Amino acid sequence: MPGQGIAAARSRWWPAQLPPRGVVRIGGGAGLNAAHTLAQSVAGLAAQAVNAGRADEMIWIDPDAADYAAWYKGVVARLGLEERGQFTPWEAVARFKAQGVIDGYILYRPDASTDDLYTTRLDIDHSLNVATSVAGLLKGILVDEAQEAQAQALGLEMLFDARGKDMTWCFETYKDRLNRKLICTQDPKVPHNRAMAIAHQAFTVYGAAAPVPDIMAWLEPLSPVLGWNSGDEFSFTVLPTRYGHFNTATNWCLNLPLLSAAAENHQATKFTNTDPRSIDFGDARHAMSFVMSDGDNVQWLMGNFCRSKDYWGSPDHGKFPFGWTACVPNLMQLCPETVDYLAGTQPAQVSIIQDAGGYYYPDRFGEDREEGREALLRRHARRVAAYTAESGLKILWFICHNLQSPGAFAAYDIYAQEIDGLLGMFAIQYTPYEGGAGKIFWAQNRDGLQIPIVTAKYALWANAATGNRAGSPEHIAQVVNENVTRAESQSKHTYEWAIVHAWSSFNDVRGVTPVGWCIEQLDPVIKVVSPEELLWRVRMEYQPESTRRLIAGWQG
Repeated sequence: MPGQGIAAARSRWWPAQLPPRGVVRIGGGAGLNAAHTLAQSVAGLAAQAVNAGRADEMIWIDPDAADYAAWYKGVVARLGLEERGQFTPWEAVARFKAQGVIDGYILYRPDASTDDLYTTRLDIDHSLNVATSVAGLLKGILVDEAQEAQAQALGLEMLFDARGKDMTWCFETYKDRLNRKLICTQDPKVPHNRAMAIAHQAFTVYGAAAPVPDIMAWLEPLSPVLGWNSGDEFSFTVLPTRYGHFNTATNWCLNLPLLSAAAENHQATKFTNTDPRSIDFGDARHAMSFVMSDGDNVQWLMGNFCRSKDYWGSPDHGKFPFGWTACVPNLMQLCPETVDYLAGTQPAQVSIIQDAGGYYYPDRFGEDREEGREALLRRHARRVAAYTAESGLKILWFICHNLQSPGAFAAYDIYAQEIDGLLGMFAIQYTPYEGGAGKIFWAQNRDGLQIPIVTAKYALWANAATGNRAGSPEHIAQVVNENVTRAESQSKHTYEWAIVHAWSSFNDVRGVTPVGWCIEQLDPVIKVVSPEELLWRVRMEYQPESTRRLIAGWQG
């Protein structure tokens, strides 16, 4: 379906990809091996050639994942693609070499350092990331030492030897030729996302040590960070944040070049919002909501979320009011098929809470830029606003470093002023998530209305060590009941919500079902409501006159 052009024309932050006429598939899965790395490089060069008008077909790398099978079917239909067969990685090399897409190969040495992925390991070999950084410039495929004979057998010549080269050398040598609007952070052991980096000539790095801070400063402000980085999450998120960029948790994504093709021309299916006219504001029970965490995680929502029996595909999903945080603006640009699926299967009692355009700390955003943090955040909020209008969503969520800092309050004002039609915002603190203690802050929008920012009071979190307001379903139910009893003794009404840690397991069960266990143990004086209804009730409690006017003019 043709797009409206709102988000596409002014607000896209991911690089645009022209659509091909045909697609070929590379089989064999998407493992952590040299064959997958090779396939990624061919896919990246093919996408680049389509953008340059030198080719008319792109590559789909087949993963063993039901969600991706659906996205493939969707993108073929959306773009009207000719399916031109399935090939091995080396057969694809021969095919695209014959089309003039591949000029040669770039040699790298596999990283042999030990320890888990995405850790700060000693003696990491960065040659694959160096090779990835230059592959799009030289039109070379990525070949490790054990594959070199196969590349030569196809008549390919070595364009560049990345062995022994580090990130500093690569940055100093190629910074004038690489893309300044996109960076890829990826473990050298992981093949994923190299197609996207190569297609758009993005610098590929790993870690937070030099020269990575210099590279973040070199990037143009408001650039997305493709992938995921090493070590402590706060440290590698605050680094791009300080320079006015944002993480996207895309490290296990696949096929982004093809899935993002012509995304700006697609009108995504709109989500459904709660009709406030259906709310019984005379119901005097205390209001409580539950919201799933980690919706800024693009690779999760694309790859192991929609059909998961723990999450969106849970048999308990839709049985009670609930809320999902979701990276809708990123998905609209990278995989609109996911947005269409979520909007098309949204249960009646479920709210979607849009993220603020990536994973960053708004209270620290752009603090190391001369332009100033508030000016940069305002620019980014305007981009997010375009996707909010297109998706139809009315709630924003984000993570702050310090929810009660001057930077945080300035951010609340900016979001309220720049994103029209917001019903309210949900905010959590980086650590602990429930650090806001349920406090409600207010920001004034451009129409002079006060918009509530409601912080999480509780966290459904296994083995929590952050305080009394985090823990198991049983513990949270007990604490909520006690707090409500105390509030009633003081003639107070409560409007509270719990963040549900996406990765916490309770009796080997995680996701939606443990929320139901918690709800079953809440006192009858507590009404579990959707996040949207919670915000409407907050607004009616504290801003009754303006809220009644909004409801009278409600148009969905």
